[in-house]
Amino acid sequence: MPCLDIFVIGVVLDQPLSTALVYLLGAMWIWAGFQFWKSREDLASKYWCAVAMLLGGIGAFLAGTSYQAFGFELKCAGRDTCTSTSWW
Repeated sequence: MPCLDIFVIGVVLDQPLSTALVYLLGAMWIWAGFQFWKSREDLASKYWCAVAMLLGGIGAFLAGTSYQAFGFELKCAGRDTCTSTSWW
């Protein structure tokens, strides 16, 4: 698995390119959600679309952090065996 060891802060960043793409996708979803929110004009469909996009963007950030960016640090660092998931 590709990784980047950041010696300055002592962290291993897993899959740096995939992490950047997932974070970019999350930012785009959140941006689109805010655009729908600003232009909702009391329409229920725009309201729920905005909510879905905002939550999807937050979910992308959380998944990118837990499964890609810091997967090693959260699941394996300091352990004899890696866990399949983390509190994150």
